[in-house]
Amino acid sequence: MDRRNFLVAGTALATTALSMPLFGNSAKANPPLRGKFASDMFEYLDSVSEAPNLVFQNEAGGYVSVSDYKGRIIVATIWATWCGVCKQEMPTINKAAGRYSSSQVVFMPISIDSKRSKIRRYYNARGLNNLDVFHDPERMSLSFFGARGTPTTFIIDQNGNFRGRFEGPAGWDSADARALIDYLVKRL
Repeated sequence: MDRRNFLVAGTALATTALSMPLFGNSAKANPPLRGKFASDMFEYLDSVSEAPNLVFQNEAGGYVSVSDYKGRIIVATIWATWCGVCKQEMPTINKAAGRYSSSQVVFMPISIDSKRSKIRRYYNARGLNNLDVFHDPERMSLSFFGARGTPTTFIIDQNGNFRGRFEGPAGWDSADARALIDYLVKRL
């Protein structure tokens, strides 16, 4: 897919995605929600809505989409190398990614930096060796996922539906995050 088709597909998707409600009623939560995940920073969604099938650039400049990971839990974090809070959050995502099989859980750090080359340099400088490069130079993920800032993390279930949203640093290597992810993995 070339850049022009990528942008055309993204524009069509945006029109569709923005006409649908992003999240349903989340009054009833079943998973173990503790610590930060029991706060107003996290919203677990019992009533699901389909996540947009966004397309991102990988490290080689090719394209991958959310649907490429269907059948797995996706923990998608929108971040940037210039985001101060992300400097604390990214090592926790890296540790969590090392705990799970990529056949069950995919940690998808989606960088909104302007240049893809910055991402790998950032990873290398911080020893983030469990993470793949997902690049969104057009910053479409911000509007499609309804993110208000960085970092914002969305949990997408094995069927491609939104299951949760966390605004701010979550600490993905914590026991509380592990309990939530383990709960979702058991439902695969």
